[in-house]
Amino acid sequence: SGINAFGAGNQIGNNALTPEITNELEIGTDLRLYDGRISVDFTYYSRLTNAQIISVPLDPTSGSTVIVSNAAKVSNKGIEALLSYRVLRREKGFNWTTSANFTRSRNNVEELDESIDKLSLGGLSTTGFYAMQGRPIGVYEGPSMKRTEDGKIVVGGDGVPVIGEETEIHGNAQRNYILGFSNNFS
Repeated sequence: SGINAFGAGNQIGNNALTPEITNELEIGTDLRLYDGRISVDFTYYSRLTNAQIISVPLDPTSGSTVIVSNAAKVSNKGIEALLSYRVLRREKGFNWTTSANFTRSRNNVEELDESIDKLSLGGLSTTGFYAMQGRPIGVYEGPSMKRTEDGKIVVGGDGVPVIGEETEIHGNAQRNYILGFSNNFS
């Protein structure tokens, strides 16, 4: 009725794999002023992960396409702040609190294994998404646009920019910051 079969996996084992180690510092404060009417929460953090465990591509002629390896050192630093104000405060009535929060986080690939120039994290047909040493995790790299001597983009007769011969970094996936506002009514 059915056909029994099995296939060899494409990932090779790694006896040299070690646990990744993360060191973190977090400093924060929580202030309440004017009988709790105003509150301020602030946190700074700094995290460094050594021996980051990642899947590293192999040349398929080796018989496998991936090995899990301790191949990166990654840092992450940031701040988080929250400011709240109780606009109205009634014991048996309407309460209104308004808040604003701000978050900024920066990660960086401090080191990659010397065998890795850049590590593919995905992408499309012409643009890749990479981890590269000295850059944030998630760098977009793709074809450059052909430019004139004064830096203007060359556009073909079909209205589409002409692709250059080099690749370039077009940005990264890190947000500059996250800002939010909220109101709570009860």
